[in-house]
This record gives sequence, C-alpha cells and structure tokens, in this order.
Amino acid sequence: MKTPTSRTDGGFTLIELMLVVAILAMTAAVVAPRIGGTLPSRRLRAGADEVAGMAAAARSEARLKRIEVEVVYDFDANAIILQGPAATVDEDGNTVYDAEEREDLLTRKMPEGTKIARVYYGQTGIATSGTTAAAFKPSGAVGEHMVVIENEQGDTLSVFVPALTGAATVVEEGASYGEVRSSRRLM
Repeated sequence: MKTPTSRTDGGFTLIELMLVVAILAMTAAVVAPRIGGTLPSRRLRAGADEVAGMAAAARSEARLKRIEVEVVYDFDANAIILQGPAATVDEDGNTVYDAEEREDLLTRKMPEGTKIARVYYGQTGIATSGTTAAAFKPSGAVGEHMVVIENEQGDTLSVFVPALTGAATVVEEGASYGEVRSSRRLM
C-alpha cells in the first residue's frame, strides 16, 4: 500500500528545481565577470606569443637554410608574414634561392581583439602603419626591434627581438623601448 509521503515517480519538486537554478545563477554571477576580465589579457598574451613565435620561426628558417628571412608586420591586414627568397630547383636537383624575388612562407593573423600597435627599430625608427619588416640573417642576427601589441581595452604587451641573437622575449606591460634596452644591457 502506498503512503501519501512516498514518491514513486522519480521526479524533482518545484522547490528543488528552483534551488538548483538559484545556485547556477549565483555561480554565473561570480564567474562571468572574472572570465570577461581575463579574456582580453589572454588574447593580448596570445598576440605577443604569435609575434615571438614568428620571430623564432624566421630565425630558425634563416639559420637552417642559410638565407635571409624577413618578418613583415602588416598593420592594415593585422597580420605577420614570414617571407623568404623565392626557391627553385636547378637541373641537378639543388634548391636555389633568388634574393630578388620574395615569397610568403607563412602568414598569421593576430588574435581577435588584438592588433600590432607599433614597431620600434633601434633608437630612431618607429612604424605605426602600412607594412614594415625585420630581416633575420643566416647567423640568426636581426635588426633589433620591439613590437607592441594592443588589445581593445588599450592594454599593451611588447615583444623585444635583440639584434645579436634574434631570440624574441615578451617584456613587461607598458615598458618603453628605451627601458627594455637599458634593462637588457644591465643583465
């Protein structure tokens, strides 16, 4: 015989469902602002990692193939392009590079919500529009430069590429080119 207090249908009561919905709403209210606040900074870091990765790829390609490779920063397309001399194969099956003719080896768009804001060269040059390039030599050396990445909130992160080694590093947010060069000399 059934008692009036037993449940045999296996369902949930309206109060139980409302309690679960309330817990989910409170969790979302706490977590959502944190996710929204970290997403732009993660995108910024991803943009800086993209620039550093392309610099590393250019350095490796230049050293491996003993050719000059350029990293082209395209402000208008918000992209980074790895370019090298056009390659052909001669009648003996050897790869021959034409330094006069360039070809795109790899192209990467910047992550959504980020852009290439500026590229500093040495003490005197700065690029903010169009395209600009840094050439990596077969030795691994490069024209020293620093790329500033910016997100939609105006936060910045920079990638410094030293002349001698060409080994890119992500530097502190907001550091100027002069500060980065000075701190690297002291190390």
